[in-house]
Amino acid sequence: MERLKIRVPASCANLGSAFDVLGVAVSLDNVFEFIIAERDTFICEGKFCGLINPEDVFRTLNSLCKTLSVERPPLIIKESVKIPLGAGLGSSASFVVASVIALNELLELRLSKDELLKLGAAIEGHPDNIAPSLLGGCVLVKQEESVYWRRLPWPRHWKITVYVPSSSMSTEEARRILPMGYSRETVVKQIASVGFLIYGVLHEDLQAFKYGMEDYIHQQYRLLIKPELKRVFETLKASINGAIFLSGSGPTIGVVCEMDEEPPNVAGTIKFSLKAAHGAQILVN
Repeated sequence: MERLKIRVPASCANLGSAFDVLGVAVSLDNVFEFIIAERDTFICEGKFCGLINPEDVFRTLNSLCKTLSVERPPLIIKESVKIPLGAGLGSSASFVVASVIALNELLELRLSKDELLKLGAAIEGHPDNIAPSLLGGCVLVKQEESVYWRRLPWPRHWKITVYVPSSSMSTEEARRILPMGYSRETVVKQIASVGFLIYGVLHEDLQAFKYGMEDYIHQQYRLLIKPELKRVFETLKASINGAIFLSGSGPTIGVVCEMDEEPPNVAGTIKFSLKAAHGAQILVN
């Protein structure tokens, strides 16, 4: 095999209280093409291309090869970018997922989905974007020495609307601002929220899901980084019936609501109305 084309969906991770353990693939995607060539070349199309450093692209690929103890041939990598970068929608995870699939196919490594997930999570540093982008749908995930996962049946009548501000937010900054520890009371409330969140998905109970969005360990701190973001968050929370969350580490804000509800437009953001999506797909091999 000398070329491979792969579609990888964006992902909304954390989903309120489910910090680093739950994510959902959404119907906004990047398409990557990997072609064996004489030298490394990166070609990009899309309005977010100016934010992508080709050196970072091949650095990620080389890190994967080092982890796998394999050598790769020179590659032409073509990327069609639709997922906003630095927005909390899994743009970096989409490339990691595409890369692990490409190496697996081009080098005939015969890795399982579980092995691909473990490899991708190790490179990304957390599994909650990698898992839904690779596997599709809503995925519950736990990372230890191995990565454990289960897919939850996302309700067909729920849609996901995301609001993407013009500014970006680095994952490193968003993690650095979090407290080093939490009180027992805070942990207990967080566990209860995660329980309601999962119950809501399994039983298609949007009110329970909304209870489960109440977070006590990360969103309130991350919203402080950008005061205007907090205003948007509170405005949406007060104006609609759906569940509001900070997607990933932000700054994108997500709303989960019934299909027949239309969340309002918000000045200074781009609004995408999305559905839960299938995982990464090989288009050409």
